Amino acid sequence: MQSMLRVVLSVFKDLLAFIKQPFGMKWTRKRVIAAILAVLVAGWFISRGQSDEVVAPVETTPEVKVSQVANLSGGAGFAITGSVEALAEAQLKAEAGGRVTAVSTEIGKFVSAGQVIATLDNASERASLLGAQGAYEAALAANRQGALGITEATTGLETAKRNAVTGNASGYNVVSGVVRTTVDSYFSNPTSALPGLRIDGKGSTQTINAARVALEGSLAKWQSESTTLTTAGNINSALENGRRYTREVVSLIDSLVSALERDTDGGTSGDVARAANIALLTGARGTLLGIESSLQGSLTAITAAEDAKSRAEITAGNGGPTANSAALTQALGAVRAAQAQYEKTLVRTPISGVVNALYIKRGDFVAPQADAAVIANNNGKQVAGAITEADSQTIKIGDVVHFDDVATGTVTAIAGAVDPKTGKVAIKMSVSNPELLTTGTTVSVSFADTGTNTSPVETPIIIPLTAVKLMADSAVVFTINSESKLEARIITLGRVLGDTIIVTEGLTKLDTIVVDVRGRKAGETVTVTY
Repeated sequence: MQSMLRVVLSVFKDLLAFIKQPFGMKWTRKRVIAAILAVLVAGWFISRGQSDEVVAPVETTPEVKVSQVANLSGGAGFAITGSVEALAEAQLKAEAGGRVTAVSTEIGKFVSAGQVIATLDNASERASLLGAQGAYEAALAANRQGALGITEATTGLETAKRNAVTGNASGYNVVSGVVRTTVDSYFSNPTSALPGLRIDGKGSTQTINAARVALEGSLAKWQSESTTLTTAGNINSALENGRRYTREVVSLIDSLVSALERDTDGGTSGDVARAANIALLTGARGTLLGIESSLQGSLTAITAAEDAKSRAEITAGNGGPTANSAALTQALGAVRAAQAQYEKTLVRTPISGVVNALYIKRGDFVAPQADAAVIANNNGKQVAGAITEADSQTIKIGDVVHFDDVATGTVTAIAGAVDPKTGKVAIKMSVSNPELLTTGTTVSVSFADTGTNTSPVETPIIIPLTAVKLMADSAVVFTINSESKLEARIITLGRVLGDTIIVTEGLTKLDTIVVDVRGRKAGETVTVTY
């Protein structure tokens, strides 16, 4: 730009010098014109230089953060506040009665928090747990089958509609053929306003001629409907019209048969000729009744397919509570209950420490609440807290927890009912590295799946509500394709847990999704951050 201005000023200076020569000479008309041209040229160069330096706007793509579902779900996928308590010694008792089948430690040995030190005879509890797991898997399969049933029912309805469209067109062709080849042979000019019945109708000629004229209009309507009908059209109405048109032809044939039976001196006189014509019309009548029955069958098939789809939607819920989902919840509750009974046959230590006393050995028969062992750890600590009843369904004894992201621990006890005073379920957790926490302080407790959990029931997939985009008839999350564009994936949602939600179908913990989809849409090009 500066170089352009220098050139313009140089030209302007030269022109001005030219205008003033010789010195003191008055300005002539030519010199005035030259001055104006100099100004115009300078203005043109300046505007040209400015326009050349216009900077085009920079297009940017929005940034989205993605994460693996496993990192979003964690274990139970929520956090609470707990208080740190001192726990120097733990006196372990057998929660259930029975024969001791295994002891995995001895006096003087060091045991870790959450470790099973003894097992009671639990064959029935394990069988109950296995049965509950089987019932849960069956309920899960039934729930998935319900969704599959909707697809199958929808396919069945579409098939019934396609068959009906084909059957309607075929019915027209057959009925039209009967009229043109059989019925019209009894008229001299069947498609005109005066068909000219060739049979002595004995008083019914005018009625039969009028019926043939009306039938021509009906056939024209049927042909138009059959050629334009699709599965998206009003198939039921078209089928009903086809049945009505067919009955019109049947009625006309019945009138012709009656006229033949009365005609003893007309063009078809003679017993043999009359019998042959009556037999021909009677056969055509049977063909028409078959077409009417076929059209009725198409109507029945569509109605049955629609009913099947409605039942499938009721069973699968179509997004709402259903019998299948209720059965699935009940089965999951039965698994939790069986798991709780099974846990009572295991003697776990809530703290890490040394076994100072061991009161049981393999083969002993112990009563409920009998002393089992004493674990001592002068530096031991535990964290006490409370969770909601809904959250209590997503964790179990033995789950790994994190305290303020500096220490770890294990769930050692979960209350079996809601405390009526607090409205929550009490929970206790051991601390694996107690030196990192201070007794009497409060800490943030987060539940995460570290791969050490061994529950027979898979931990749920839980994602933030911000990762879910609710559409008109579904819910989706966004993944990133190879072209850095957003792709929508349909998911099935479960219970809401605070600012997160359970995903029952459509995702695995290995999938990577967009964490915040607010303002985003499928097909949008984005920049990915982690």
